[in-house]
Amino acid sequence: MDSNTLINSWIPTSVQVNLVDEFIQYDQHVQQIAQKYISDESRNMNINYVIQWVYLIILLNIFGIDLGTIYSILTSDRAQILNKYFLDRFKYFTSRSWAYKHASDLFSIHKFDIEAISESIQDSIYLKIGNSFRKQANAVYNEGKQKITPPIEAFLGLVSPSSIFPDLSVFERGKRLPYFNARIYMHINHISSISELVGCIKEIEICESSYSYRIAGRLGFIHRPPGKGMFYQNFPLIEDKLQFYEEIIDEMLSIEEIHDFHVISVDCCNVPVDKRDKSASNGVGSRGSFFGQKASIGAGTYCLPVNSVTKSGNSADISLYRETMQPILDLAKKVKQEIWIQTADAAYTSTYLIDDIIASGSVPFIDINPRASKLLKTLKQAAANLEDLSKKAIKNGLAPDERKGYLSDLRLYEMKHPRPISYNEKIKVLKRLLKNWADYARYHGLKPAEQLQEWKFRKKIQICRQIIRTSGTWAENKIAQSIVMQGTIEWFLVYHIRGQNEGINGILKKRGNMIGDGQHTTWGRGLKSVRIRIESEIVMYKTSSLVYKLITGRIRHSMRRIYNWRVRFYIFIFWTGFYRKTPPLMIYIVCRYLQWQMSGVKRRFHTLTHIESESPPLTQN
Repeated sequence: MDSNTLINSWIPTSVQVNLVDEFIQYDQHVQQIAQKYISDESRNMNINYVIQWVYLIILLNIFGIDLGTIYSILTSDRAQILNKYFLDRFKYFTSRSWAYKHASDLFSIHKFDIEAISESIQDSIYLKIGNSFRKQANAVYNEGKQKITPPIEAFLGLVSPSSIFPDLSVFERGKRLPYFNARIYMHINHISSISELVGCIKEIEICESSYSYRIAGRLGFIHRPPGKGMFYQNFPLIEDKLQFYEEIIDEMLSIEEIHDFHVISVDCCNVPVDKRDKSASNGVGSRGSFFGQKASIGAGTYCLPVNSVTKSGNSADISLYRETMQPILDLAKKVKQEIWIQTADAAYTSTYLIDDIIASGSVPFIDINPRASKLLKTLKQAAANLEDLSKKAIKNGLAPDERKGYLSDLRLYEMKHPRPISYNEKIKVLKRLLKNWADYARYHGLKPAEQLQEWKFRKKIQICRQIIRTSGTWAENKIAQSIVMQGTIEWFLVYHIRGQNEGINGILKKRGNMIGDGQHTTWGRGLKSVRIRIESEIVMYKTSSLVYKLITGRIRHSMRRIYNWRVRFYIFIFWTGFYRKTPPLMIYIVCRYLQWQMSGVKRRFHTLTHIESESPPLTQN
């Protein structure tokens, strides 16, 4: 017996317990296969031996390792629960030589039946373990007041292995699944290099005179952790086959309402690569020139990336928009969500892109790039003058949740009206909602003198738009005449989502596996390698966001690092001495706080009432 196999190997207890449960469930089927094998050619064999051979074949299919390793682990103290089950069930183990001699013949004859059982057990165990750990993490999260870090098992078992790799055999899935788990582990722990990953999973746990690789075993490497070469060989294969997994995760994210497509933003980010990369080129980004690739990323309302397109660095941002947006439009249609708004920065200023967005049934919110137009430059400057006051009104007048309050109103509106909603109806509803929230932010966020100044700046923007309408070209008119004026409170209520997504792209690039902290270029070389790595990193973010929702029940901040997951408690502390001296002041402060808390709810109800009645919105004077 190989001593290294016994020292390094370890099967987690949860896996062993679930395997025993599955063996008990399929015991009758296994006995039928064994009896049929014996009776087919009147073989003179002990049926208990044949049953054990079937179980050994099932185990090697599930874990994707050879028969000798499975036999060694099964007969050792590194799989005590399985060992005890087999001894209680059969009283003895079949010999290694007999297993080698007859297992391949048995599998070739009853391959279909054995693979069906192996696939069912493999799927069941993977899903059960993931659901069990997520349920336990949810209980701990709800009970405690401290931050928690969910175990790696909580991020596994969202989708069955047969759905992740439908084009692979059960044995191949067993081989690839630990690397898939390791890829998730790499993401949630923000590991950006293979060497660091190998160092983490090779952490040992010493028990008396023996040791084992517990982290590797939890990821599925029950024999021993592989070296760097195996990860370099398998990760590209795993990352290139994630499309089936991503489709299922996207649907689950939509069901859990994490994928919200009311506002979609598209933005490009540069991905610097090594100078030796022949597929890269010189490009220009928001921070100047760079050498590398360019990734166009589309994100939803909650800033979670949905789709990405990677091209050479010299590609224009606008040339990647359609390719980035089309899968999002298809997904929204599939999950029956309405896309109300598409927003992008000034790099996407184009009349044909505006026409494309309108043709898709969405309302364009695209910043102005004046280029050589004097009229658009004047309009851009007038909007820039109003920007500070608009942002101040939103910051001081609206609570963080209220800044996206119009989205809640849109969801309520959709519940009361049949879909699809026409483009003209979307414009009508958005104008009313944004105006109401802007009036509320202006009244609560600006002083009277600032409100007057804000009104004057708005008038200047209106005059600029009027001049363009009467004297500008058709292209200038199309670019300038958005449904709300650029630079206003209404504009930034929508446009600030694009700014958040731009920050998310930076996080995706530096904290994630695209480049990583402390690096200057990505690890990958070649356009295909970089593209697959970016797409896989987005899939990993989708996975962690879904687990975040399942454990915490929250949607916002789903991309937060896992050790920041916590229950929020709001505690009000009254200073007794201060209260005794000035009770009227404290009563006034408490009343104003309660009024501020309730104002958002009242305002939302008030807004919807006016939309339903189609009467002009009320403003506060």
